[in-house]
Amino acid sequence: MSTSSPGSHNLETVTAVRELLDNPASWPNLTSADLQTFVHHTIAIYGVSNDPFLIRRVQSLYEHYRSRISEPDRLELLSTMVDNVSNGSVSLNALLPFLLRDDSPAVVSTATIDFVSLHPLESGDPLTGPKAATAILRRDLPRNRAGIFAGLLQLGDRRVCDLLGPLRSEIKDGDLSDIARNFSGFAFTAAVDFFLDWLEITSDTANSARFAYLCAAMVRIGHDALSYPDEGEPSIVEGERMFPVPKGGEGPAVRIIRKYTVREFGSVIAPRLRALGDREHGDRLIPAVMEAWGVNHNGSVSGPRPR
Repeated sequence: MSTSSPGSHNLETVTAVRELLDNPASWPNLTSADLQTFVHHTIAIYGVSNDPFLIRRVQSLYEHYRSRISEPDRLELLSTMVDNVSNGSVSLNALLPFLLRDDSPAVVSTATIDFVSLHPLESGDPLTGPKAATAILRRDLPRNRAGIFAGLLQLGDRRVCDLLGPLRSEIKDGDLSDIARNFSGFAFTAAVDFFLDWLEITSDTANSARFAYLCAAMVRIGHDALSYPDEGEPSIVEGERMFPVPKGGEGPAVRIIRKYTVREFGSVIAPRLRALGDREHGDRLIPAVMEAWGVNHNGSVSGPRPR
């Protein structure tokens, strides 16, 4: 099979791909390398043609692809498709197989961030992409709903968090566990406040598992937040995303409003953490959250925590 670039499919390549698509019994006989190339061409052709008759075949092919090809290789193909969407050679539909049919939290959350960041605006609404992704969440379409939710949350934009708020009750415990673990290292105040809001409406006795997952998310952000270049301490950012992301590096993807160190933002959230600790029963998890944010048990803030 030809390995020409997705934007320059010749008739021979398109015909070969469509013939192979119509013969699923032959897919297991493809080598991993040929399967990677085949899926690359298939998704690109779908992204160019937007042919609705290809949807079921693309879904079936991606299921087979996912079962055989490693997560790093799937992420590599996703990155290629993101580049193709960015340069206009394929439509945003080329990201849908990764968003809807993959089961890897890393693949799905990454695809979600790219999908909303590249989504064209409708009627000038900057939240067109996030609204499209939350609409997908409300439907029984994605294989990994937690990955989509986590990807939206990782954007760190309060406007997007407001869209996610009504969906909290629809998140199952297992999905919440995945969401709590899915943290890129880039910490945003909006996500921290979102988890705190969720903790404040969750009973540590009636919903002990959910309470524990939320505490784990808070600990992970406080403990694993990354430092920005030339900055000593890890940062928590108050920011607003640019939707869609500026093309060709014409501007920042995030408008930074303010940066905090973990200790500084710990002082902001200390009263809320202390209130949560005062009402906690049974296994006490809030003290570990307080420690991750440099907050003493009396609510005061300690010096920088050793990392």
